[in-house]
Amino acid sequence: ENFLELFERRVFLELGDIQNESLFEDKARADYWQNQIDVIIHAAASTNLLLSQDKIDPINVGGTGNILRFARKIPSKRLVYVSTYTVMGDKHLDADFILDEAHYDIGQGFDDMTYKRTKFISERLVRNAQDVDWTIVRPGQIFGESTTGKYPFSKPSVMGIFYDLIKTAVDTQLAIRSEYYF
Repeated sequence: ENFLELFERRVFLELGDIQNESLFEDKARADYWQNQIDVIIHAAASTNLLLSQDKIDPINVGGTGNILRFARKIPSKRLVYVSTYTVMGDKHLDADFILDEAHYDIGQGFDDMTYKRTKFISERLVRNAQDVDWTIVRPGQIFGESTTGKYPFSKPSVMGIFYDLIKTAVDTQLAIRSEYYF
């Protein structure tokens, strides 16, 4: 059995609205999932950097709370939470700061950073869940479709802050000067 076959046999996606507190309340569905799941990988979130706090909180914070409630119902109580390095909030402006797991809550601010704030709060919910066996992972910036790398997914009407910044730099051949060179 190759990796893809093993993956398809063992990994299941649950489509639904994580804001919905009753997402896993259907008795037959909940019983089925509880008996099938070894680990939950929670990667659902809105990454829209322009949403107001009242629009993004129910998705990212409320959704994480709902996933934690469900994780407590499965026998293994294992959860992998997909977070982000942006939980460092305004500390990204401090050139000498290095984020590590021992420094999760370091007094960082989140003024006008709604997405970052929700990921910080959601991660705190996970970290405080002492009755759940949790792991937090932090992928870097992810762009592009998984097999071709195309961005914005062959749709010229796709907009977004990162796409707009990159497109503007390409179109004008100008970019913000940075002291950091890679």
